[in-house]
Amino acid sequence: MNDLNLQNSNLYSFFEMSLSDLLTFKFASNRSTADIFYLEVLKYYNSAETEKLKLLIDNFEAKLNSSYGCFTSENLFNESVLWVAKLRLLCLEKQRLVETPTQEILKWLNENKIENLVIDPYLGEYFFIVARILDLKYENDFAYLYYKKAEISYAKNKLLKKSAKSFFNSLICKNRNENSDTLQYEYIKFINVGRKIKEFSAVGMAFLALSQKLYDIGSVRNSLAYVNRALAYLSNEKGSNNYFKALLHRSLVASKLGDNDKYLLDREESSLSQHIETKPMLEVSNSSIKNNKIIDSSILPISWQKRSIHNGKLTFEWNQQEEYLLAILLKKPTNKFTLISKLWPQLGINESTELRFKKIIWKVRNKNSKLIIYSNNLYSIGELSLKPIKNEESNLSNPESVYD
Repeated sequence: MNDLNLQNSNLYSFFEMSLSDLLTFKFASNRSTADIFYLEVLKYYNSAETEKLKLLIDNFEAKLNSSYGCFTSENLFNESVLWVAKLRLLCLEKQRLVETPTQEILKWLNENKIENLVIDPYLGEYFFIVARILDLKYENDFAYLYYKKAEISYAKNKLLKKSAKSFFNSLICKNRNENSDTLQYEYIKFINVGRKIKEFSAVGMAFLALSQKLYDIGSVRNSLAYVNRALAYLSNEKGSNNYFKALLHRSLVASKLGDNDKYLLDREESSLSQHIETKPMLEVSNSSIKNNKIIDSSILPISWQKRSIHNGKLTFEWNQQEEYLLAILLKKPTNKFTLISKLWPQLGINESTELRFKKIIWKVRNKNSKLIIYSNNLYSIGELSLKPIKNEESNLSNPESVYD
């Protein structure tokens, strides 16, 4: 790729690049030391090469310290980018992040007045990575606020893909915070927007979010269809945390469908991951896992933590007709006669098919009375969840935000 005569002729479009593009990208001349440094930061961060990232940051900081006391605009800019790089490193050191209290992190940020030090266009990156840290700490209120700040900052700098990604992550935090199972059409709406602006990694994660919810209600065929779409949109992100999340989720789905070849292939590729969550995710996805197997769930993504409790076991099974009904309704609300025509195209609309329709609606609602709702002559998805097994397991599915 050539230098950034890319989207919107924006000099900071490299913030929005996929991992595969980052790995092959080189700046043309006349770029700042900080920009060149941060390009390498993004490469190591998205590849989860923690030790290389540490060394890169140490070397950059040592050079910066050697010119300490020279209060030039360049040094101030370099220092602001260094802060953002250190925060990205903290995200990779997941165990340290888990062990550090949220209030300690917020206090550290406030005492150092980092928000005031970071200079545009890196302010959006600062807001995004702070949101990501709080997201990983399950501090959904704080994470939501910082993602919204990132969304505004990126939009101001015409980085529309990262702005859209920030919006999507804020939607995920809202979902978790409200314990909501009713945002599926928001994901679909976002997918349509993301496709238009070519923000494919967030589109892939939106498909993954839907796939995870479908899996956790037992609709494994639909879950497979959606995770396959997720992986198609994440094809330029191979090696990233997002990609391995989707791949391991598909291995879990494949194991439930009895596709042992796909299960083993996905697990084999996932074993190459350097990301810290991968090992416990591999254990959860292992179809031969024993009930007494202890899994370190503290470093698992949220949607996998509940699975570790019941070892990925499904609560309800769906037949193909029920899953097809769900697939139709996930696209958009639909009237009864269109549904009958799609479900039984050879039989037409008559008393017999209307009785069949009533029966299939009853069977699906028996899984959750609010799963399919009827309003204004249209059927639609209400709550994409099941009746809880126990109160503490009522929220079986929590989607992930976009990692980069």
